[in-house]
Amino acid sequence: MTTTPPTALEHLARRLLEEEGGDLARPVLAGEAAERLFATFHGHLIPLLGSSGFGSLLKRSLLRSVRDHPVLETARVLADPAVPLAGLTHDLKDRDPEEVARGLVGLVSRFLAELGQVERGREPSVFTLWPGLAESFDPEDLVLRDGEWE
Repeated sequence: MTTTPPTALEHLARRLLEEEGGDLARPVLAGEAAERLFATFHGHLIPLLGSSGFGSLLKRSLLRSVRDHPVLETARVLADPAVPLAGLTHDLKDRDPEEVARGLVGLVSRFLAELGQVERGREPSVFTLWPGLAESFDPEDLVLRDGEWE
């Protein structure tokens, strides 16, 4: 099986999940980290997107991610700002850890790509609203080609 090298967004997604305490080799811990990460995203992005905008962005990202990562089929978007995404912990406990890791990294990177489409040229930017994010990666490393971030 041929694999493609990870994109800059996939590297960032993996790092963000790991910073949330996600051991990507353990599906339940990785799922818990993803749920915490999306709660963090929610808190930082409400001023930019509003609650319904955030929910729409997350739903769109999840729907697009499930096509490539069926392991995410149990995930659901909630209206609860403390837990905007659920179904990624115990539902994944018996799944292949590599499949779960690929799915979660895929979801986070898809969300970041969708956010990049929305955020481009807007003020305040996500970097203003989320202190420290700019230090996590160089946004200039992310290139938009044919509607996809590389």
